[in-house]
Amino acid sequence: MDTSPYNSTIVERIDLNDTNFIIRVRSDAAPVPAFTAGQFVMLGLPHEGPDPSEEKAAAAAAANPAAAAAIAAARARKGPRMVKRAYSIASPPRIRDYLEFFIVRVDEGRLTPRLWKMKPGDPIWMELTAKGEFTLDEIPTNVDLVTVSTGTGIAPFVAMLYEHLERPRWNRYVLFNGCRLASDLGYRDELEALARREPRFVYLPSVTREPADSPWTGLRGRIPAQLEADRFRELAGFELNPASAHVLLCGNPDMINDVQKSLEARGFVTATKSTPGNVHYERYW
Repeated sequence: MDTSPYNSTIVERIDLNDTNFIIRVRSDAAPVPAFTAGQFVMLGLPHEGPDPSEEKAAAAAAANPAAAAAIAAARARKGPRMVKRAYSIASPPRIRDYLEFFIVRVDEGRLTPRLWKMKPGDPIWMELTAKGEFTLDEIPTNVDLVTVSTGTGIAPFVAMLYEHLERPRWNRYVLFNGCRLASDLGYRDELEALARREPRFVYLPSVTREPADSPWTGLRGRIPAQLEADRFRELAGFELNPASAHVLLCGNPDMINDVQKSLEARGFVTATKSTPGNVHYERYW
């Protein structure tokens, strides 16, 4: 019986700076999971450090060898304990060789510091069933699609953009991404190039802590301020109208709450499972 905790391999890695990186992961035995742009899978590595179940087995062995054997057999069937986290897929579904993930290292986290140390060729566990309802399936075609993200929350919007780029299902596609520093902006170069050649696509990155003397000449400030009615019209070139637009929010919960309240005051409705609407969100923590 194969008890390896791994089922996939990192095949490529791209570092943006000393905390943000992109990895591409390929399944070892099966095709990468089919998915809809906007969905996620879990990534994982074996748990490090003392295992409470092992301590329990040791205590049982001292008191009851038969119980210890049963615990050991159950552990063998279950396999090693894993540390798992959900990550939105950044690659479009039409790419079948790998899944791409945009990740930020969180030093106090249990998984991302270990992922940061990994390199192409290293084994990893990847969930082979994609999940999530943060997709374009329930959004009408030919609307103005405004996607608003912070940090790595841009990932599902990159997948959506590239999946439908050749045959756009939107009227216009606006992509906001807010970060602390310009070097945190994932996919920046390619999105800037795409915006220059695609008149229906607008890319609007904004930074909050970039040094004043840096080469950055783009937007500064928090994302909610960029979506105020007059400012949005100035940046995107059209009015953000609830009659013709759907807004998707992904990332920092504070950003989502602030934008949601602002949009609802302007006539937008937040979609729920029971109520259709034109504001949709996915919180990242």
